[in-house]
Amino acid sequence: KHMTAFRMLYYRFLFYKNFVALDKPLVLTEGKTDNVYLSLAVRHLPKFHPKLGQPSAKGFQSALRYFNHVNKTSKVMELDGGSGNFKFFVLRYADLIAKFGHKPQLHPVIMLLDNDGAKDILAVIKKNYGIEIKPSSTNSFFHITDNLYVVTTPHVGKKVKTCIEDFFEPSLLKEELNGKTLNLGTPNPATEYGKHIFAEKVVRPNASTLKWDGFEPLLQRLSDVLDHYEPPT
Repeated sequence: KHMTAFRMLYYRFLFYKNFVALDKPLVLTEGKTDNVYLSLAVRHLPKFHPKLGQPSAKGFQSALRYFNHVNKTSKVMELDGGSGNFKFFVLRYADLIAKFGHKPQLHPVIMLLDNDGAKDILAVIKKNYGIEIKPSSTNSFFHITDNLYVVTTPHVGKKVKTCIEDFFEPSLLKEELNGKTLNLGTPNPATEYGKHIFAEKVVRPNASTLKWDGFEPLLQRLSDVLDHYEPPT
């Protein structure tokens, strides 16, 4: 609420660099584990090549950039505390962009939200931008303002309130590690492990043998945003 002048200047610089003058479409997720899932899903679903990424002689080249949740930029921009901070980011977005004289916005910024929460963010969007997003919504995306879009996780069968882990095979979510089971909330260290360990110890090492088909509806939504967005002239 009360940034120093220097911090505000640095904030505006980082905002411009990451969200206004960006060199690739940017995906802003609720946490670092989502970045792991998405980047691996894109890599293992050729259906979305080359739009979202493609193999090359130098390895897989992503056509998307994923916001880094663990560096200094995320701390200064107050985007390192999970989805709770997104509401302030969304609230400031249009006003911040309006203050720049030069704003190329060559690519969209896609805020990816789990469909089983984010009530505070959705309330801010409805109040300030007049866009209502409900868990029951089946829209591929929501254009909020300027180059900012919101994509929510699609329904899975009859399950309406979903999170990104719902796109994995159910058996994978039951995988035990050293006798511990997965808890997507707040795990008990004695008997459970959390999202980060799941991403790094279960998903990443086995990526080449996992079934990624469940991620197709979500990646299609990201692809739809790229088709829809037109930079300002």
